[in-house]
Amino acid sequence: MVPLLAAAGISAAGSILGSVLGRQKAPPQATYTPVDPTAVAAGTIAGNLGNLKSAESLSSQTNAFNQAEASRLLEQAMPGFESMQKRLLAQVDTDLKSGSSLPQDVKDQISRYAAEKGVSRGTSGNFNGFSLVKDFGFNLVDWQNAQRARALNTLSTVFGMTPRVNPMSPMAMMVDPNTAIQTQAQNNQMAYNATQAGYNAQTAASNYNRTLIASAVMNAANFAGSAMMQGASAPQAKVNSAPRPQSGLGLMQTYTPMANAQPFRMPG
Repeated sequence: MVPLLAAAGISAAGSILGSVLGRQKAPPQATYTPVDPTAVAAGTIAGNLGNLKSAESLSSQTNAFNQAEASRLLEQAMPGFESMQKRLLAQVDTDLKSGSSLPQDVKDQISRYAAEKGVSRGTSGNFNGFSLVKDFGFNLVDWQNAQRARALNTLSTVFGMTPRVNPMSPMAMMVDPNTAIQTQAQNNQMAYNATQAGYNAQTAASNYNRTLIASAVMNAANFAGSAMMQGASAPQAKVNSAPRPQSGLGLMQTYTPMANAQPFRMPG
């Protein structure tokens, strides 16, 4: 009876100890770091101000290179374009500066035309007086407007033919504070997720090891208890041994004479 109770106690103790050792634990909770928009914006603005001079220098050099390269390629494709461009711009400058005065070549042409008319009439010079309205069909105001229109038309033609590049702005290299705040929030969230994932992995590994240890303890206790119970319930084996040989003294029997027995005599 006692071995059976001991075996049951061992199995029960193993189960209790296995339950304690195999108890699962929850992973610790990671801490999320909230974003401070004011601090992030202040840092972003300070960084932009610190990089502004370098950004301006880079933009200026980049724009100069791109424009020069575009002009070089156009000159290579259309030889003489640069000189023609300069002549057209000089004509635009002359037209705009002439104002109310006529160009000298126009004045010379008018003088020749007046002289021709005087000769045809047998007089010297402008016999009837020269008139822009009469001889050319417009007055001085019309002439000024025509000069401006021609200058603008020439300038538009030159501008349309001149290669232009998209200028780089230093603002393109500045960081938007709103973008910085969103990026910081994403970084904090990823850091939180990574920390929590590490906690979960460590806890899962620890719980797995605890489960293995608890299972081993319970199996060992059950095995020991089962062995004891089997040993206690098994019948005792009978030992068949040969009989011991008796000694000579053991074979002698004690003789007790009978009360009425007559002594034996030899016949005479």
